[in-house]
Amino acid sequence: MVTEVGQHQMWAAQYFKYSKPRTLLTSGGLGTMGYGLGAAIGAQTANPDKQVINIAGDGCFRMNMNELATASKQKLPLIEVIVNNHVLGIVASGRHFSINSIIPQRF
Repeated sequence: MVTEVGQHQMWAAQYFKYSKPRTLLTSGGLGTMGYGLGAAIGAQTANPDKQVINIAGDGCFRMNMNELATASKQKLPLIEVIVNNHVLGIVASGRHFSINSIIPQRF
């Protein structure tokens, strides 16, 4: 299992039932959008007998056109799951929480 960066990254870490250690590839929180598919290509190349799944948001998916071409050209049997919420979800939730927590200040 590989994840891009965003809300889906947190969901995969929290809710997927991992049966073996070292089966989640993730940037760890401060990675760049588009990390996941490149990591999935590397994982699939290193483990051709395993099924590799990349979970991406619609924003991250847009960052991966070159990686999609590479995976297609190499005929890699990757599975790409796209969570399409029509927004950069982690950015939207960050704005929501930061705007709602602003404390008015007087000067």
